[in-house]
Amino acid sequence: ALRAASSDAATRLGVPVYFPSPHLSTDNAAMIAAAGTVKLQAGERADLDLNADVTLRLQNIDLEGEARKRAGVRYRL
Repeated sequence: ALRAASSDAATRLGVPVYFPSPHLSTDNAAMIAAAGTVKLQAGERADLDLNADVTLRLQNIDLEGEARKRAGVRYRL
C-alpha cells in the first residue's frame, strides 16, 4: 500500500521513484527497533527535534547482560 501510494504521488508530480526489491528492504524496521531497544534500556532518550544523520557511521556495541554471558559476543547495530 505504501509503495503504491508513493508511486501514485510520484507519477502525479512527474518524479521518478525507485523501490528496492522487497526481500532487500524488510529488515530495516527490525534493525531500527533493536538499536532503539538497546538505547532505551541503557536509559538514553532523544528529544522530539532529533533528525536523521545520513553520515552517521555504524559501530560495534557490546550489549550488556546476555552478550556478556556469551563470552564477549559483539553485535553490530
